[in-house]
Amino acid sequence: MLNPNRPGRGFTLIEIAVTLAVAAILAGLAVVGMQRMKPRANLSSTAAQLTALLNGARQNALSTGRNTVVMIFPQFANPGGGTGRVVIYEDGAFSFFSASATPNFSGYDPANPLASGTLDVLETLDLPREVTFGLGGLAAPTLTAPYSLITAGTCSFCAASGDGRGAVVFDPRGRALFYQGNGAALTVMGGTLALQGPAYMPGHRMVVITTATGSVKAFNNG
Repeated sequence: MLNPNRPGRGFTLIEIAVTLAVAAILAGLAVVGMQRMKPRANLSSTAAQLTALLNGARQNALSTGRNTVVMIFPQFANPGGGTGRVVIYEDGAFSFFSASATPNFSGYDPANPLASGTLDVLETLDLPREVTFGLGGLAAPTLTAPYSLITAGTCSFCAASGDGRGAVVFDPRGRALFYQGNGAALTVMGGTLALQGPAYMPGHRMVVITTATGSVKAFNNG
């Protein structure tokens, strides 16, 4: 029978040290896990925002009857410390891809969004530090039906030279046209945009836009 007057046994210094060590290890693992989860969350949320912006641009063109331009600047160093900017522009006169227009696509400065007359900046998306345009170390996938005629890439309609800019234009009927600079649209069945996270997180999120209907579809890879 236990003696009620006997003092209870306390913890030894070794037991306390072991407990603190285990707690420290668990806390460290939790921090590492959270650090890895944050870039993945940022990648997913940025891809969702990009998809929503493209759908919103198409809806704006349908509802206003004005061409709506989604400009992609993959190499732009944005104010948030990330690389990449997307600008949504309403082009009511459809003159944005004429070399004689001011402003025009080739001469447009993504650091200074402009608006005048029937031209209006609707929204801007800056990529966060952990997210850039890219394929996450993977080869460009071959798309399956009904997208099999679309060539996939980081930005399949962006220019190979200069700052790598490209643009999607949704017309008043909701169709999509793709541009690398001023002049005629590219002769393509559609375009793709891919976002990647840090190098230690292989994989990407890809958005596919079709020319004929302007439909926007997001895919995960990795």
